[in-house]
Amino acid sequence: MLEDKLLIWKLKRGSLDALRQIYDKYKTDLLKVAISLTGDVCRSEDAVQDVFLKLIESHGQISIRSSPRNYLMMRLVNRIRSLHRSDLCRAQTPVPISTSGVSTDSPEQWACVFLLPHRRVEGV
Repeated sequence: MLEDKLLIWKLKRGSLDALRQIYDKYKTDLLKVAISLTGDVCRSEDAVQDVFLKLIESHGQISIRSSPRNYLMMRLVNRIRSLHRSDLCRAQTPVPISTSGVSTDSPEQWACVFLLPHRRVEGV
């Protein structure tokens, strides 16, 4: 516990060595939890990387009241929740029924209309 407090103190002051030690100490635990929550190794690795990137970006302002492990786990769970919300929003995006005057005579034109629903297709 004292070692963790010292690492956080050093991290707040910009120590790259402290960051490396925190990363080495907690990355495996974070990755295991992320994989159990997502079921996807690649996505889990990305989520863990995002957590550490945010830690780097906010190193001077972080306020850890519990252990660094708990802090990082909380950030990881929140990141995964955010990813799940993004997935739900994408899944609920309606596929356009009307092509609003776009000619869809060829498969390529259909792909433009249905695979890119957020972009307006003109002159296809």
